[in-house]
Amino acid sequence: GMEKFMGEEIYYVSDDYEFFLDLWVKKLASLPVKEALSTPVGDYNMPYLYILLVFSRLNIDSMLLIKSLSCVFDVVLAFFVMKIVALGIKDRRLQLMAFLLTLAAPTVMINSAQWSQCDSIYVSFILISMYAALQGRGRLCSIMWTIAFCFKLQAVFILLALGIMLFAGKVKVRHLIWIPLIFIGSLLPAMLAGLNENYVVNNT
Repeated sequence: GMEKFMGEEIYYVSDDYEFFLDLWVKKLASLPVKEALSTPVGDYNMPYLYILLVFSRLNIDSMLLIKSLSCVFDVVLAFFVMKIVALGIKDRRLQLMAFLLTLAAPTVMINSAQWSQCDSIYVSFILISMYAALQGRGRLCSIMWTIAFCFKLQAVFILLALGIMLFAGKVKVRHLIWIPLIFIGSLLPAMLAGLNENYVVNNT
């Protein structure tokens, strides 16, 4: 049944985890916090590395922590799919179906629970951003989109949607000031710890 399937997924060791994430967490665990913040580890953006740094300090299997975090964001992702659907469809059963179908999508389950990937995190922030924009909450839209971008650069593919929201007046030009502010804020802990500026430039 589903429990057996999820059990197999959670304990599956993916190549991404074995050859990258596990090594990165072990490297972070071996360094003092300041050095861990200022040493480029892996190819993820800083916010996710902050999370891996916290995980490296906990006496819990890092694979389960990484997968659990992504699975939590699977639920957040599905919830905001439901909220966006609810803006146009008032039938509660159809709203719930949107939530359940998103959560049960094989690509969603496999990405987080099996492969230890973190795509659900940045996609969740994109969906919150789009939900906020549809409600005319431009500041929240800009902040959430930037957080998504800070986690994964693929968020740039949603810029067209952000542009449409700007054109439609759902997002105001003044709200865009939050984009550089949040982006710089996401780098601040690493920069204060002495992260090389060239690393920041080369990875953005």
